[in-house]
Amino acid sequence: MAFRTFCNSEDKECRQEVEPVIDKKTDKVFCPECELEITSIDVFMKRQLVGMGQVLKPKKTNSAYSVKCKSCMRDGTPKLGNDREILCGSCSKDITADLGGPFVQMLKATLSRK
Repeated sequence: MAFRTFCNSEDKECRQEVEPVIDKKTDKVFCPECELEITSIDVFMKRQLVGMGQVLKPKKTNSAYSVKCKSCMRDGTPKLGNDREILCGSCSKDITADLGGPFVQMLKATLSRK
């Protein structure tokens, strides 16, 4: 049986009974409806949420040519830079060295068409 509580985030419109999820990296609890932090959860309940598996899961992107950036740890479609280098779509860091040669050539050809 999942743990349920009322959302007490700053979003005055949400305020409904939800099954909150915890981010294991930051140890913060979030409402799955409004995606804002719920502050009324104590340490004991945070451990229970982890134990019951109510953990925040990263959203999968179904975009073409999705690449995971090593610096910001996000998945997404990369961009083509001014000097034809492959840049992260989120943080704009050069990720050309992290990718394989044939994949880089294919990305350059595909991204230059867009």
